[in-house]
Amino acid sequence: MESLWILIPLSLVLAFGIGGLFWWSVGAGQFDDLIGPSERILQDDDAVPDSALKNNQHEKLQHEKLQHEKLQHEKLQHEKLQHEKLHQKILQHDRNKGV
Repeated sequence: MESLWILIPLSLVLAFGIGGLFWWSVGAGQFDDLIGPSERILQDDDAVPDSALKNNQHEKLQHEKLQHEKLQHEKLQHEKLQHEKLHQKILQHDRNKGV
């Protein structure tokens, strides 16, 4: 029983000493990963975060929508031009027929 008077303070001193050493080692950068970033840059980035996928999908949809609108506009312009050409041909035909 009297040994507890020595063992308890000794264990507390040991625990605080280990905690202090751990605190110092974390602060001094002893647990910093120095090799991981240099190896990670060589690996393929197959895994893309969900947020990046969502942003990419949103941008892709916006791009497709703009492309579709552009094609529709060009198609309407082409049809309008064809209609005007046809109208000019009809007018010219009518003028030639009336001569």
